[in-house]
Parts: sequence; structure tokens; C-alpha cells
Amino acid sequence: MRRISCVIPAILLAVVVTLGTSTTVFAQETINIGDTVLSAKGNSPKTYTVNVSAGTILSLLLESGAFDAIVSIQDADGIELGRNDDGGGGTNALLVLMLPKDEMVSIIVDSWNGAGGDFTLSVTEAPTTPLVYDTMTEMWFENENVKVFTFEGQAGDVVNIFAVSDSATLD
Repeated sequence: MRRISCVIPAILLAVVVTLGTSTTVFAQETINIGDTVLSAKGNSPKTYTVNVSAGTILSLLLESGAFDAIVSIQDADGIELGRNDDGGGGTNALLVLMLPKDEMVSIIVDSWNGAGGDFTLSVTEAPTTPLVYDTMTEMWFENENVKVFTFEGQAGDVVNIFAVSDSATLD
């Protein structure tokens, strides 16, 4: 058996649900899952490190009224695992991804054209919704712009996932 995840975005909303407690961190280099960083950057990117476990589904929300936000994540070898611009609504960035192994990763806060200013970076473990074969799951996007679904499957399984909206589009 292996675990397979499906991430379905809802583009217009920009709030990520945080479960549990969180800590507000001011301009610190090493952060933890559950932390919210309130800081500012100059013309250069700002880097934070966080220790993650294999299979963690990490949600990075970078919000700024001062610049067009870009958030990316690199593994311990400096290889980019993901990057996002504008996925958090407006010019805010939202990146949700599953980390493949236990390691210290780097989160890079950046902007278009090297602009600087104040920002908020929220680092959370994304809540997941389990799916079961031959069972319809009905849900709504309320104040979330990403939902993460997981299910157990076996190699060779064929899986069809359909998303239906009450409106004309899924936007």
C-alpha cells in the first residue's frame, strides 16, 4: 500500500486553516511548523529553515501589502521543491506540498523586482480529508483556497476524481 495525495485548489479565497496552537516569530532564522513570522525584507530574499518529517503536507502562506510575494522551498541540498506567486489571492503567495523525507528545508521569502517591505509568513501543516473508494465526498470551500485529500491505494489502481461546482466555474 502507498499513500497518494490529491490537492484541489479554489483560486479566489486566501485563508489557510491552522489547527492547534501557533507562535508568532519576529525575524528569526529557524522556525517551526505552526509559527507565524512577522518581519520585513529588503531588496534580497529572506530565508528561514524548518525541520520536517517525511510525508508532512506543508502549507506556506506569504502575505504582504508592500510587495508581490513569492514563496519557495528548497531541500537540504538546495534543490527547489516548489514555488508560488499569487496563489494566496491578489499578490499573496500560497504553496502547499508534501515533503518527501525527514530533513531541514529552507523557506525563501522573495518578491518580484526585488521589492522590499513588511510581510507575514504562516507555516502550517495542511489539514487533510481522507477519501474512501466508492464513496462520494461532498464538501464546500469556505475560507480556504486549498483542500488536501488523501487515500490509500495500491500500484495499478485506477482512480477517477471529479469536482463539480454549483456555479458555472470552479473559480
